[in-house]
Amino acid sequence: MTGAFDVAEALDGGISDRERAWTFIRGFAAAWGERLTEGDGTPAAELARAEATLGCSLPAALREVYMLLGARRCPRFPQRESGLRLLGRAPARP
Repeated sequence: MTGAFDVAEALDGGISDRERAWTFIRGFAAAWGERLTEGDGTPAAELARAEATLGCSLPAALREVYMLLGARRCPRFPQRESGLRLLGRAPARP
C-alpha cells in the first residue's frame, strides 16, 4: 500500500451516503493505484447523449459513478474483457 490511507478508519461509521462512498473510492484509488482525476469521469454531455439513446435517465448513483470514473481505463481489466458496455455506444432503442 502506498500513502497513508487506512481502510478501517475510512470505513469507521460505515458508508452513510453516496458522497461518503465517492470520498472512500477516491482515497482508496489514490492509495492503492492511481489518484482519480477530473479526466477520469465521463462528461455530462456524453451521459446526456447516452440517456437520450437509452430513452431514460440513469439512476443518480450510476450517473455519479460514471462522472467520477466512467472514462478511466484500467489495464488490468480491458474493456473487451470486462463485459461492460460504454453507455455512449449502447444500441439505439427501436
